[in-house]
Amino acid sequence: MQQEDDLRGLAKVMDFMRALSILFVVIHIYWFCYEAIKQWGIDIGVVDKILMNFNRTAGLYTSILWTKLFAVVFLALSCLGTKGVKEEKITWNKIYVCLTFGFIFFFLNWWVLASSLPAVDNAGLYIFTMTVGYILLLMAGIWMSRLLKNNLFDDVFNLENESFMQETKLMANEYSVNLPTRFWYKKKQWKGWINIVNPFRASMVLGTPGSGKSYAIVNNYIKQQIEKGYTGIIHQHLKSVSKHPNIKDGDLFIVQYSDVKMGNTFYDALGIYKIENRDSFIEISSGKLTFKKGIGSRKLDKACLILFTKVPYTLFIIDSGSIEADYWKNEFIKADYKNDNINNTSQFLALTKNFVAQRLPQEFEVSKADQADILNKSLQFFKEKDNFNLNDFANEVINDPKAIEVFKQYKTDFEQEKDFEFSDNFSISSEAVKKQARALKSIIKLDKNFHIYIHGSRELIEQGEDKKGKFYKVYYKEES
Repeated sequence: MQQEDDLRGLAKVMDFMRALSILFVVIHIYWFCYEAIKQWGIDIGVVDKILMNFNRTAGLYTSILWTKLFAVVFLALSCLGTKGVKEEKITWNKIYVCLTFGFIFFFLNWWVLASSLPAVDNAGLYIFTMTVGYILLLMAGIWMSRLLKNNLFDDVFNLENESFMQETKLMANEYSVNLPTRFWYKKKQWKGWINIVNPFRASMVLGTPGSGKSYAIVNNYIKQQIEKGYTGIIHQHLKSVSKHPNIKDGDLFIVQYSDVKMGNTFYDALGIYKIENRDSFIEISSGKLTFKKGIGSRKLDKACLILFTKVPYTLFIIDSGSIEADYWKNEFIKADYKNDNINNTSQFLALTKNFVAQRLPQEFEVSKADQADILNKSLQFFKEKDNFNLNDFANEVINDPKAIEVFKQYKTDFEQEKDFEFSDNFSISSEAVKKQARALKSIIKLDKNFHIYIHGSRELIEQGEDKKGKFYKVYYKEES
């Protein structure tokens, strides 16, 4: 406690010295720019008398340098007590530059007052140069204090985060996992390696949530093991998350690919396939018929294709299981939507469909025909445009200020729920539009008698009610 009190007292002394330094600068400007200050309407008689007495007894203003020197001395003393952490960007070269220009602007600007400009202009330029010089000297003093303290005193609390000497040699073998590191030791940053030369025993990764365990350790671990042809880690991970009673047993296949084309680029890839249902077939051998079960050619139950693009990697996922056993995506793969054109397109169309079906009827009085019309306009917007713009979409498709405000709020809620943030501008993926168009059908279901599929203009549909009940009136040119 005593040490903390001493530090607080020292800080107050340093603040007082800096205040004195600034006071000398203000007094200097008031005395030597007195004519301009009078023209600005500032006239403090008491201050004038005090300064005149100081000058009579101490000769403080007989030279333009005295008050400047006092200001710099108190500024230097205040910088000695400055606390701060050393930064790598602070160098002596930068300090020398600040000192040089600070000295020039602060001390060598006397000629400004003697120039032929009006007194007010002279004073303004003089105050500006003096202020710039003072700030540069202050910066140089603070930086110099930090460097000197770090060089002269031991870093008791390891503010530099200095480590110990670690392994800097790469020790790789056919089984090893090698993780690159960086560490600070003896005033120098080193590049090192964590060499796990025998990963068959066990590996444990400990860290707080969000500390980077998956990104820095687990992802590298899995990728290096896969590159060396070991897949047991994937099998063990799948086994550990397959705890729900509805999860079926099956066959797991892990395949490594090279030169998988996506767009115009080729990538290495990894395929993970799980077959939960085997097909029955007949085997004929020596005239005997035998019924057996095996893996057929029908659609896969669960699959994940990982393309090793730039981080984050690109994943294609198939999951045909029940909702209760939805562990493949949520527990095993734990994949987030990649923020690319395909996902921006498909997710925004899904957002629009949900908004029209769920939120819009809650906030406004809209008919099924109006809802179908908005869905048609949405799909048409994505088919006709090459690039998406949120404001254009809102104005052209929704076209109502209050509804647009509700839509944008719904979009924010959707992003939080899906953990996916839309880009306000993105290139529209035609493939994603075609896929989403199947789910974006505009259908009006009337009891159990009729379904009306709407693909055209909203103006060709009218809604009403008479004695027989509610009705839709549809206009058309010809039957097909």
